[in-house]
Amino acid sequence: MPDIVINDVTINFPYENPYNVQRLYMDKIVECLKESKNGVLESPTGTGKTLSLLCASLAWLKQIKDQAEILQTSTNSEPRNGLEVSNEPRDELPIGVTSAPIIPKIIYASRTHTQLTQVINELKGTSYNYMKVGVFASRDQLCIHPELASETNAIKTEKCKTKIKKKQDTNSQYDPETNSQGCDCSYYERYESLRKDETFRAERFYDKILDVEDLRTSGLDHRFCPYFMSKTLIDEADIIFMPYNYLLDPMIRNFIGVELTDAVIILDEAHNVPQVCEDSASIEFKSTHISDAVEEVKKIAEFATDNLTNRELRPSNFNLSELNDLEQILLRFGRAIDEIPFSRNDNAIESAEFDGDYIFTVMENADIAYHTSRNILMLIQSALEYVADCIELLRSKEVRSENRSKVILNAQSPGLRKFKNILWTTFPACGDDFRADVKTHYRVYATWDRSPVVHSNGRTKVFNYWCFSPKFGLQYLLKKNVRSIIFTSGTMSPLQPFITSLGIPIEVQLQNGHIIDPSQVLVEIVSHGPDRIELLSTYLNRSKRNYLNSLGCTILKFCGIIPNGLLIFFPTYEILKMCKTSWQNMGIWSQIELIKPIFVEPKFKDEFTHTMQNYYKQINNETANGAIFMAVCRGKVSEGLDFADINGRAVIITGLPLAPCYDAKVVLKRNYMEKNYMATGESLSGEQWYQMEASRAVNQAIGRVIRHRHDYGAILLCDSRFDKTVQKRRLSQWLQRYVRSDSSRRSFDAITNSISQFFRNQRSDPLPVEVTTQTGTQSDILEARAFDTSPLQNNRMPSETNGNSQVINLRGTFPEPESPITSFTRQIASLPISSPLSENTPVTLRPTTADSNGTPTKRKCTVNLSQWFNEQP
Repeated sequence: MPDIVINDVTINFPYENPYNVQRLYMDKIVECLKESKNGVLESPTGTGKTLSLLCASLAWLKQIKDQAEILQTSTNSEPRNGLEVSNEPRDELPIGVTSAPIIPKIIYASRTHTQLTQVINELKGTSYNYMKVGVFASRDQLCIHPELASETNAIKTEKCKTKIKKKQDTNSQYDPETNSQGCDCSYYERYESLRKDETFRAERFYDKILDVEDLRTSGLDHRFCPYFMSKTLIDEADIIFMPYNYLLDPMIRNFIGVELTDAVIILDEAHNVPQVCEDSASIEFKSTHISDAVEEVKKIAEFATDNLTNRELRPSNFNLSELNDLEQILLRFGRAIDEIPFSRNDNAIESAEFDGDYIFTVMENADIAYHTSRNILMLIQSALEYVADCIELLRSKEVRSENRSKVILNAQSPGLRKFKNILWTTFPACGDDFRADVKTHYRVYATWDRSPVVHSNGRTKVFNYWCFSPKFGLQYLLKKNVRSIIFTSGTMSPLQPFITSLGIPIEVQLQNGHIIDPSQVLVEIVSHGPDRIELLSTYLNRSKRNYLNSLGCTILKFCGIIPNGLLIFFPTYEILKMCKTSWQNMGIWSQIELIKPIFVEPKFKDEFTHTMQNYYKQINNETANGAIFMAVCRGKVSEGLDFADINGRAVIITGLPLAPCYDAKVVLKRNYMEKNYMATGESLSGEQWYQMEASRAVNQAIGRVIRHRHDYGAILLCDSRFDKTVQKRRLSQWLQRYVRSDSSRRSFDAITNSISQFFRNQRSDPLPVEVTTQTGTQSDILEARAFDTSPLQNNRMPSETNGNSQVINLRGTFPEPESPITSFTRQIASLPISSPLSENTPVTLRPTTADSNGTPTKRKCTVNLSQWFNEQP
């Protein structure tokens, strides 16, 4: 692999001639790391962002380690790991150097484990695959104990702690190797023995890179606990992978206890970071949660009282008077919530709104402050662990027979867990400055619960404590003396408002263009349907019959001329459902299904995996004409899934996904943004924020297609609002150059002809067939037509190779005989559509024979859909 020097750092890049956008990107990465700066770097999907990020950051880390090794050799001093800071004097160091350098860790965070797995796979293909890798994951992902498989993560945690407690029974056998008398988890005992085996660790973990699934599989094969092994590997890792809520959520961050001093933090897919920061610093609860917590404490106290003489079941970490105090605190807190005065707002809803620091007034009414909250949290944790211990012990007949209580303990204890979350969210810090920030950047909103379920105690109040600034989570990282924070994504535009919203210094910025050729993308704004009805998905217009008919006919026309996979995004599930019902009643739905089968994004996890698998199966069916996937902006399909090549040849956006304008949280956020804008003039105004959030969701949905250098696709914006200049400027910067200046004057027929011509050009002017041989360093190019293919040869993406096997990648689509399905599609597309087609519309099929050598490349879906979906919020 060739070396390139960028900013005095030698980077071993897999390909000889990196694209200019890759060089720019790596230069900014190195600048951030060398100069300890924070950066916001945008580079579109398909520009090799992940590969460049890994190579640049690990090359810099290698340079630091090499320098430390030279210094160690010359001075006999030892380099210090970022987790181990020594205070010993270094008398032999060179003049001007006061201590051996600290070797920082790189923390690479993304939204989900599935996305991290894709990054780890990229790392395996680089020359830096010798670096030690650690993966942070919860027991939900890594626990392999069969008795805990069906439990929630919180219950797993407490039951796990119970099982690994050292037995106090003097009859249990002492194990000199683990220095314990054993525990109730054989996987943990096996881990205890293997973690000291350096040979095993080197062979199993340091000679190859493992993601979460690999680590779990290794644990099953060798019968050790993957969860605790992962924590051991993290201590020795050069680069650590974790979902970024592990860093940004104060409760999770405190639980995992990751050391951040001098660490480099890379936040990939960072367009979600502000919202994650705000959500993790917010809490919503009902008055019934507090009354449930009171009942749970009463039951624990009663059970403990009944078993005070039982050595196995009596509490050891708390006493009954402490439980009584906790009950009184909960009762006072519940009364403070009940006493919040309501008034009717402009929408006749009884509610109350306060500045954020009102939460401290509520807490003070219950005699809760920062320091007392720590004692309460420890007591709640002790009580929850006591419940888990007792439930585990009661599985024994002997202990069960000695139980003198009729109380049935609830391992879930939802009320106590919710109160625990309330305290963590309210008191992550203390002091006058913190309270002043809370007053400014938080809002409290309380109202009546609209749920049809009526609680026995009467009407239920809902209490919302909302954070409207990501600065709390990010400033915490800075206070831990991290070296650098890098935010990177393909969809953060416009950059300046995004940077302002972060609330921390950003010294390095970059907005990269795309590496695709203009001929590979088509952008059309479709403001009117084939019947000349305006396509306008506003609240007042989207339920009108003529609009729904026109949008349906537009999709019907387009699906006949777009090959392979077609993605259609709606603003919300409700609008998708309304369109589906209307089109079924009008007959449009069945007309579309005659051309391409339709798959609809389900709301529930158990249905999603099955739906996605069927979609990919249909796409890869050689005799079919592709498929349609209807989904929603901000939904699960719009993030994290790859619809490259034939999986997504076009994306249709049916409207702007504006949040409900009368939703209380949206109203308060708009007011907050407007107040900041009027005060500083730096942030977005309330209306600008409202519109920008919708545009970012659109950009994210658009990013599902054109996923690599050789991909191509059409982007069809079917809402007249996209024709406005301000809306065009809210599209991703790389995309704006492809929007036609005359879009407002183009007829529907002209747009249809343009789409047809675009896909005809892709078929008639294919890219070369590339043969990649990984058995050596040679790569051969078989030309499909006569032109210079060396730029393609030098810039293959690592995802286009497959181990040591020979892979033939067909670039583009070659001319092929027209199949009966294609013939049918072409004729449907050529029909003038002013109203829905009849099922009896005559269509003559042209008999042809298919040529198996002429089929286009199909990029198979390799995502673990079940794992991916379970990670979604």
